[in-house]
Amino acid sequence: MKVIYSILFVFLKVLLFCVSIPSFAQNLVTNGGFENISGPGINCSTPFRTPTGIPGWEQAHGSPQVQMSSGPCNQGDSFSFQSGNNFFFGLFTAIYPPGYPSAGLRTDEGIYQNLTLQGGKAYQVSMKVTTAQFVVEACSGLTPYNGDSTIPIPNIPSNDRQEIFRQAANGLISTTFYPKKTFSQIWIHHDPDYSGPNSATKIDDVIITEVNAINQLSGTSGVVCGSTQFQIPIASTYYNWSIPTGNASIIGSGNTVIVTPTTGSGYITISVAVDNGYTYSVTVYTGPPQLAYIAVNGQPTSYATICVNNFASVEALPFYATASYNWTLNNPGNAYITNYQNASTAFNSYTADCYELGLQISNACGSTYGNLTICAQNCFYRYTVQPNPAKDYITIEFESADKANALPDNIELISEVSKKQVKSVNVQEVFNQKKFKNGKAIELDVRDIPRGTYYLHVLNSRQSRDKQVERMRIILE
Repeated sequence: MKVIYSILFVFLKVLLFCVSIPSFAQNLVTNGGFENISGPGINCSTPFRTPTGIPGWEQAHGSPQVQMSSGPCNQGDSFSFQSGNNFFFGLFTAIYPPGYPSAGLRTDEGIYQNLTLQGGKAYQVSMKVTTAQFVVEACSGLTPYNGDSTIPIPNIPSNDRQEIFRQAANGLISTTFYPKKTFSQIWIHHDPDYSGPNSATKIDDVIITEVNAINQLSGTSGVVCGSTQFQIPIASTYYNWSIPTGNASIIGSGNTVIVTPTTGSGYITISVAVDNGYTYSVTVYTGPPQLAYIAVNGQPTSYATICVNNFASVEALPFYATASYNWTLNNPGNAYITNYQNASTAFNSYTADCYELGLQISNACGSTYGNLTICAQNCFYRYTVQPNPAKDYITIEFESADKANALPDNIELISEVSKKQVKSVNVQEVFNQKKFKNGKAIELDVRDIPRGTYYLHVLNSRQSRDKQVERMRIILE
């Protein structure tokens, strides 16, 4: 049965890895806040150039600058989104911040960064911008600026570039971007066709994260409890919707459809093929969460035994990112759970007893429940001490001495008068060196110790706090 449980445990772990709803929180942009300025002479009148300027960025053309929030030109203080960070700025024509040189300015400043934006995926692109007009593009083929101020903005073929933004802005802007092919760069530059008043562009906090390509328009994100709307915000001459995994029906044929699960709980994948040649998908969970089992120290079980004052890992499987977890404990005065609201937690007890753990897993569709019994036992060997009173030797005999973790750490003899230790034995060393008398006893030679009253201390760091030192009064006569 243990073999079957282990196989099931591994199978569910692999299954969860394959179908779990992905998380896209990582910013794909390196140094999107334009921090870590380095190199000599970096200020508002000196163009940056990687690697002596801003890590992660290159000049695509012109002389873009890095303006610090406090420095010779000090433009940043006038922008509420600045918060003391650095930012990139460039000039369209002839408006100059204080101290900026007036010669050689161009209308086509630009910077870029090498990163991969894959066709068939979706990305959330956001940044803080103040500009009269600028352009952000995904592209391939840009090379670093070579210092020749007479060359135009690089002539990249139209199929190697795709516009993300072309607009004026004053604050945070954001959009979802669907690459029509796989691009290798992100390019930020002035709009060469802009013919309005002179202006400057400031950019900060550039963030690009991968997101679900298909939007869920109703209900709780990632959970489907009934008929739910989904949309792909891409213009296409056709939309071929399908359910490649799971069981559900689809009503509709345009860019928005209604998906209705046809079975109980489980994962379903919703896909749509469009005329750009890509198929986009999103995986959601339908119905209340289902508890397969609870594992204790990696083993699926409904009943487990542990040693007192020893942590046991407790995990509810499968894990649902869209669900909430709530553990309960019947006797919290003598035991505790490290985290009552996680799928994975740990249990420990102060005293030997059996404890009942309850679990509720909930999502927008409902709840499921589970129970677990953990019995904590005193796993340390009992022992006897004799004779008492003693004359020449004191013998401490354990019921067994075959397991090191069931034995104490040390045995000490403490004088009642001086409170000082007069004898000490490292029990773990005796175990390792196999020097037990008769296989399970330790003998203290007390012939050279003055007669009187002493206390035998048996120290065990693996016991609960109130039992780590056991004391016995010993008379030497």
